[in-house]
Amino acid sequence: MSRPSLQRLYQAGFSLIELMIAMVLGLLVLGAAIAIFQSNQNTFNANEGQNRIQEGARVAYELMSRDIRAAGGTACSYLARPDVEHALTADETALLSTPLSGSGSEFTAVSADDAGYQVTGATTSTVTLKKPAEGLPDWKLSDAFANNDKAVICNASQLYVVTVTNVNDGSNTLTFSPATPVAIYNKDISPAASVSAARYRSNRWYLDGGALKVQRNGAAGQEVITGVTGMTVSYLRNSGNAYTSTPAQWNDVIAMRVNLTLRGQKTMGGDVKVDGNNYITRQTSNVISIRSRP
Repeated sequence: MSRPSLQRLYQAGFSLIELMIAMVLGLLVLGAAIAIFQSNQNTFNANEGQNRIQEGARVAYELMSRDIRAAGGTACSYLARPDVEHALTADETALLSTPLSGSGSEFTAVSADDAGYQVTGATTSTVTLKKPAEGLPDWKLSDAFANNDKAVICNASQLYVVTVTNVNDGSNTLTFSPATPVAIYNKDISPAASVSAARYRSNRWYLDGGALKVQRNGAAGQEVITGVTGMTVSYLRNSGNAYTSTPAQWNDVIAMRVNLTLRGQKTMGGDVKVDGNNYITRQTSNVISIRSRP
């Protein structure tokens, strides 16, 4: 009898060594992909941080510059002063004598608001305003003024800061206190067209908790931008040739230099943190001149 023939059996698939090699290659590819992703993420975070810093600096300097340039300014002549028999109030003193004040880390700018309204009639305790030109058919006086607002009423020679006590939309009339020595619309004082009224503006700029804030007319501070770790302020006097944080005469200040230190809100690793290292930080500076100086 012949013995049955034996057939060799062969195992199909990968060997252990081949599988391990494939896994190593896969891990290398995965590691390379992760490294590329992290690099791209860091680049994105760096660009985003830089963009936010630039955006924040533009906003901060634009808004601060408006207040600084307007400091001491009104819709009337810079020579306008209260009547000699009138005792200056604190607000009038600030507007006329210290339109810019502060220190090396904060400042306050005082002026009349940019929007001024022509006065068509007045008594010692009221002013009637001319409605703005065409294009604002629904305009009301209460859109511009409210009770307890401080207002600057002035002409080419006289100026007073008063507090609004009543707003009459029907007659476009503001009632205020204290009363002025004479009606500011008096034709013997100045031509009628030169008399105007505007809101009084006192804005304090300062840092608080890593944010740049502005305090308007003594109200609570409003956040303007975040990520500001430092602010230094210096002032140039008309008779000086160098900026200083302590000018001897505030009414001689003709320009300001504001330096801000801004920091990105994300680390280069991409983790959002309140504090720590590895943030993008930039130093910025801007010089602003005061328009109301002769």
